[in-house]
Amino acid sequence: MLGPFESLPAGARKGIVETIERDGRWRMAGFHLGRFHAWLARSLWRGRNRLKWGPARAAVNAVASVVQAGPFLVLPVLHRRVLALRARLAGRPALAEMLAAAGLEPRTLAVRYAAGLEQQASYRGFWHDAATRSTVGLIVGLDFVRNAEGYWLLESNMDCGLLGERTAMYAEDPFARNVLEFTAAHGYRRLAIVSGATSVDPDMARQYREGGAARGIEVRLFENAFDPRFGHEPTVSLPRFADGGTLILRNRHYRTAVDYVIHHKRASSRALRIFQERTGDASFRLPRTSPVPCISVADPSDPFPNLVFKLPELDDGEGVLFLKASSASHALQIVEEATRSAPKRTGLGALYLRLRDGRGIFQQYVKSPFVDDRRLFKTRAYVLMTPVGARFLSAQRTICAKPVPAILPFGVVQDQAPYLVSYRPGSRWVLPPPEEEERLERAALGVVRGLSAALEHAFRTVAP
Repeated sequence: MLGPFESLPAGARKGIVETIERDGRWRMAGFHLGRFHAWLARSLWRGRNRLKWGPARAAVNAVASVVQAGPFLVLPVLHRRVLALRARLAGRPALAEMLAAAGLEPRTLAVRYAAGLEQQASYRGFWHDAATRSTVGLIVGLDFVRNAEGYWLLESNMDCGLLGERTAMYAEDPFARNVLEFTAAHGYRRLAIVSGATSVDPDMARQYREGGAARGIEVRLFENAFDPRFGHEPTVSLPRFADGGTLILRNRHYRTAVDYVIHHKRASSRALRIFQERTGDASFRLPRTSPVPCISVADPSDPFPNLVFKLPELDDGEGVLFLKASSASHALQIVEEATRSAPKRTGLGALYLRLRDGRGIFQQYVKSPFVDDRRLFKTRAYVLMTPVGARFLSAQRTICAKPVPAILPFGVVQDQAPYLVSYRPGSRWVLPPPEEEERLERAALGVVRGLSAALEHAFRTVAP
């Protein structure tokens, strides 16, 4: 519709960039309304945690959710409605108004299209200032399944869960060791870890601090100021330091265009597919992904689905349907029936869906081998990515709680537990076999090369 970005007039390119940047500022406008906002939300969460399960706890939980997330969710929705109204009233609507009226999001133009976008300083994710030797990078969790054809990337995740159970698998956590070795190798004297939904558990914190002291690195640990877990320094945005020599690693998801490219399932899939087409990188595989069903032939005796339907911004199994469909029309029919009968969200849950992308994607189901009595597994690889380099940190397998049944009928899969591989009651973590580590690391670093290329194409990632 717009034509190649590079061939547009300078004024048009500037208008597109400003539209994406302005949309990003509105998306984050209500995220943090000052210290009182963080204090009030934190106090309410702590009050909830002191209550036993029951109506009182549920009521305090609802109030805390409204205080913390209400402004963040309401402001962007209202802004888009105002833009859509302007489009209907204006003779010549602006680009942002036309996109809002059409139900399209400006941030989609940040995926291998627009260039020269500024990152909001408080929420940067991929940034380097050579003059001060200061860098901001991301910790990303990559989910793979493996078969004879290679490692298939299911999705890339931000705010990836670093639980104490993961740290406890190791005498020395390779994640912390590799972060510190990367920090030392690039000459930083300070390491700042910014956590989101999961913080740095006490054992991991000890390893960071002891390893940092041995290498002459000052370690600063920051956690969510709205709901702190372990007594680390509270923050909502990125910390700021008066001097340089600092590596800030963000394991926290903000609703910025940078995060969209990495975390959003449709955006990351498109960015990586373009990367592979242009470079020929074959270190990882990508399942077919499209807005319409991409059907492979389903054998009635096969116990596997042949298609997965996903809402692209929901995580931890939410918004996922496994399908065994005989045709594209059959897939559309059973998805429509399943979504129509699903419980409707109300209140903040409904607002979350308005802010998030509600257009589902269909993804090829990738068959993988069993372990432990017909149980499936996936491998989560953790990688840090920065403009000055990347490093593979650690990995673990998640083994499914339930075995795959002998027979799977056509239709939507009613019991998803054998196919939805995530860390939940009954599942377990184990370390990958040593003989797989080299190929897994190569696949993970290949994905990070592709994601880094997408960020470098769209954003200003180095200080002038």
